[in-house]
Amino acid sequence: MLSYESALAEDPMLLRSAVNLGLLYEQAGRPRDAVRMFLRAAQLDPQNVRALFSAAFLMAQNGAYQEALVVLDQARLSDPQSPLPPLYRAQVYQRMGDLEAAEQELKAALALDPDSAEARKGLEVLQRKRDGA
Repeated sequence: MLSYESALAEDPMLLRSAVNLGLLYEQAGRPRDAVRMFLRAAQLDPQNVRALFSAAFLMAQNGAYQEALVVLDQARLSDPQSPLPPLYRAQVYQRMGDLEAAEQELKAALALDPDSAEARKGLEVLQRKRDGA
């Protein structure tokens, strides 16, 4: 971890170091530091939606749902044709207990990718939750 920190300190534009450090922080159980590094990586490369997804996942995992949604909005802006941001937003909304918003996001994902098995399955799960099954 120290070598990545040193590399990033010497050259703050080192995208690879930011991503790798984020992964190491995540493995070390330091989610705040990991999020900071993933967001830094996305700042260095605005098209790096994977870094945004990683940050949003950790945020949601730690109860920072609104922050995760904001980061996923950034991912949607970076890649508006990708069904992944709405799919991940649906997962966050489900964690929040907002099934209507989750459903809207899953439908948005299907509009972008009508063959999305994950979005269809998500809608089925929501329907079962509504039916009380």
